[in-house]
Amino acid sequence: MGLDAVAAVSPFEQTGSMNTAAARMKRYRQRQRNGVQVVRIEVDQDSVESLLITRRLKREDAGDPAAIAAAIEALMKTV
Repeated sequence: MGLDAVAAVSPFEQTGSMNTAAARMKRYRQRQRNGVQVVRIEVDQDSVESLLITRRLKREDAGDPAAIAAAIEALMKTV
């Protein structure tokens, strides 16, 4: 690889890693392009129970925030 080719490679490509702020901004821009927003919500136990009753959430996943988020996302796609 010649010297010119090395200069054309970004520092992120050279190290194979990206700092936290840059990675966060990259994800933000990708979500923007896809028309997706990230929101943070509080979910009380009654809401989790409703997800369980409607079988959108498995009982063993009731304490898993990612599983709860996926269940709520699936629910939102039905309305």
